[in-house]
Amino acid sequence: MTVLSRDDPPARERARPAPTLPPRLSLAAGLSLPVAVGLIMLALLAGRPDLVTFALPVVLFVLWGWLGRPASPGRLELRADDQQPAPGVIPARMIMEPAGELIMVRVNAPGHRPREAVLDALRLEDHDHGVGIAMETVRTGRRDLFWVEWYEAGAAGVTRTEPEQVGPVAITVLPGLQRLSLVPLPFRLQGLTGPHSWRRAGDGGELHDVRPFAPGDRLRRIDWRVTARRAADRTGGRGPAQLTELYVRRTYATADACVMLVLDSRDEIGPVVSSWGDATEVREDQATSLDIARVAALSIADRYLSGGDRVGLEDLGRMQRPVRPAGGQHQARRLALHLALAAPLGEPGRRERVPRLPSGSMIVLCSTFLDDDVARIAVDWHRTGHRVVAVDVLPRPVTRDLGDRGRTAYRMIMLERVLRFRGLARAGIELVRWDPRPAGAELGGSAGEPVPADAALTALSRIRRRR
Repeated sequence: MTVLSRDDPPARERARPAPTLPPRLSLAAGLSLPVAVGLIMLALLAGRPDLVTFALPVVLFVLWGWLGRPASPGRLELRADDQQPAPGVIPARMIMEPAGELIMVRVNAPGHRPREAVLDALRLEDHDHGVGIAMETVRTGRRDLFWVEWYEAGAAGVTRTEPEQVGPVAITVLPGLQRLSLVPLPFRLQGLTGPHSWRRAGDGGELHDVRPFAPGDRLRRIDWRVTARRAADRTGGRGPAQLTELYVRRTYATADACVMLVLDSRDEIGPVVSSWGDATEVREDQATSLDIARVAALSIADRYLSGGDRVGLEDLGRMQRPVRPAGGQHQARRLALHLALAAPLGEPGRRERVPRLPSGSMIVLCSTFLDDDVARIAVDWHRTGHRVVAVDVLPRPVTRDLGDRGRTAYRMIMLERVLRFRGLARAGIELVRWDPRPAGAELGGSAGEPVPADAALTALSRIRRRR
């Protein structure tokens, strides 16, 4: 397996695939053949047959290579070993059906140096599964990876085919998971059963109270020990106890939480501030804001789903129906695929209408909060009774390439974000920072800024406010 080395400059622009043409003479054969023919003619004119012995083998060698050229061109196919891998080493495979003796390949991948290799067709017969290639990346989503430029050489390199290009291969890189300790619950739980205890009486495990039997109570709820003790207390220990009233044990009901993940996929920016607005300039070892949002959303969803709760998904960047809340491993795979396919569509647009989400659900909003639109939507959700947790997914900014004007503009944007976070905190929205960044230190740090993810979610899990 060949792992491409990482390179800072962006990958070269891709060429269009060349049409399949018949083999032609290589450069060396094309130059040596006329020289040999000319030498033979000169030897015949000069009456020097000894010179013919030097040029004739060259002509015969080229003729032998030309007559032995393959009748049909070979084939190279590029396949992904896994159509939905996780970030890290992304493998692929070159499946070859060579017609010549040698295959020259040049493997390209985004953000990596091209790698060239010469493959022997005879040895490829032992590799029925093809030749493996791989690249390293921390990026996620639907990506066009691996395109190969190749051509074949005939016997002794006399003939060769025209270069062709195969690929790129579209691979959906699923986001990874970050294990979380605890996660908060919504203000109101829903359902008739679930993993969490609720404040109303019903079928559960924790004791609510003990009260006299009433119409509608189930017989299996009768607490015979309490009933006997109360009957004995009435007689005062004088004579046998008279069973005149039954007592039942009531427990707290159980319910599940309904959680809606809200992904702001309207924009995607990298850590280098000078490249904001062009995600194609982000290196493969640098995660964008959307990459961080995918990991954050899937990690939170996995924690809720593993606890038996229901999780759905709403994408602010697409005008379509949200993924309905559900539980189980199938829902986890469905959410991972939807998160990976989320991508910006043109310029970020304004959502005039606030998306309607299930009543009483908890909302986890993953965004960079670079505009007031997403903050306005979060406040409207909170006013309608939802518990809203805002997750900041802006990468750690890199400002070393900025000029004086760029640094001034960057500080203005960061100041607007701080004011936006303070407004969200005053509205009662809880703030979480998924990726640590130095913006708070640069601006002095103040109340209302997000705090790191796992510690913040653990602290919020201990808060159960009633509305």
